[in-house]
Amino acid sequence: MRKILCKIAKVLLLFMVMIHYGTTLSTVSAQAIRGNPLAPITIVEYVDFQCPDCVQAKKLVDQVLTKYDGKVQLKLKHYPHATHPFAMSAAQVFEALDRQDEEKAWAFYDLAMAEQPVLKNGNNGLQYLVDKLNLSQPEKDQLNRDLADPTIEEAIQNNIDEEKNLGFHNTPAFFINGIHLTNDPSLDDFSQLIDSLL
Repeated sequence: MRKILCKIAKVLLLFMVMIHYGTTLSTVSAQAIRGNPLAPITIVEYVDFQCPDCVQAKKLVDQVLTKYDGKVQLKLKHYPHATHPFAMSAAQVFEALDRQDEEKAWAFYDLAMAEQPVLKNGNNGLQYLVDKLNLSQPEKDQLNRDLADPTIEEAIQNNIDEEKNLGFHNTPAFFINGIHLTNDPSLDDFSQLIDSLL
């Protein structure tokens, strides 16, 4: 009887959390994964590489990944704002790198967030960040070929369309196991929702 009551309580708690945070699902697949790919908790983040709030959010997400090491995975999606002229190009570089080597894509993400102001320099800023990855010549050649592939921009546009269809237009935007997390979340907000899902 106690086990049944505990299960009912957990389901009710999850239901209350879903009502509080919303039940909107993020459905378009994201390729790049940081953390345990078999983790029971999936955080999907819509990011704009030139968004200052995304830099702050990255620090918070890093704390969440550390706190829930092995239990959480992060999937990145893109929502480059029209007001940030080089955010789309940065997203394309990330996706092109991810085709070759997921770790290099995440290294680019880390650099872009840590040195975000260089993106104001456009292609020169992007080249500066890519150069810091120390790619081999074959890797550089492959990156250029992948950047020329229109399916990369199409995939990013799918992310943009998805967030718009979900009724959101901001970055960063977070979904945890398909549940939208409140805007400008704290570590406690992440923890409360994650703990209710574990």
